Amino acid sequence: MMTIAGKTQPTTEASAGRPTLVGSIQADLVNLSATRNAVESWLTDRVNQQAIEDIVLVFNELLSNAINAAAPQDSVQYRVGSDGPRGANQIRVTVTNFRVETGWINTCAMPEPEAEGGRGLPLAEMYSDSLEILLALDRVEVTATFTVGDVSNWHMRA
Repeated sequence: MMTIAGKTQPTTEASAGRPTLVGSIQADLVNLSATRNAVESWLTDRVNQQAIEDIVLVFNELLSNAINAAAPQDSVQYRVGSDGPRGANQIRVTVTNFRVETGWINTCAMPEPEAEGGRGLPLAEMYSDSLEILLALDRVEVTATFTVGDVSNWHMRA
């Protein structure tokens, strides 16, 4: 089961001159249902139920399919918020010191990455120092910083 190591607290941050409501949850990578509940509680007042279900499905697929929960010393920070009153609702996930397994973040056809019509974003197999993933209703952005070979940064958008 996932252990929530910290409490979710709303804060206000300036983002391109606009206030952004942001919450963060410190958690390990074991229990997705606790994470789902926390994500839903953040999004309930901002988007409709279908959007909540869709984005949580993406989020769960990310954790269960792309990140190896057995890797030692994993840490994850989830930041969920809304950029302005009608801005894009999003989940920002920052993961440090972990192993990314070959997998897909698929924003249309969850949970099956191979499903027809899905927009997939492949994750190369690598060891990473830090991976930041933005899951929004209309896009997925991935930025990774890692120390494999001579490549120091990796960024993809889908």
